Amino acid sequence: MTVAASSYSRGKVTPEPTAFWEDLRDDLGDPVFRDEYIRSSWRIDMLDEFMNAHMNARRSKNTP
Repeated sequence: MTVAASSYSRGKVTPEPTAFWEDLRDDLGDPVFRDEYIRSSWRIDMLDEFMNAHMNARRSKNTP
């Protein structure tokens, strides 16, 4: 198991590559995987946007 590490350079913390990101990079080379990854990412973004809008609307109405 690879543990995420970071390095400090010129005032910026940059994460060191881990096995997860290396595997993802390799997997994205497969067009079928890449297309599904993009579709899934889009779905997650849309749901996140919807939920944030819903929560903000509830807060503005002061309802739990």
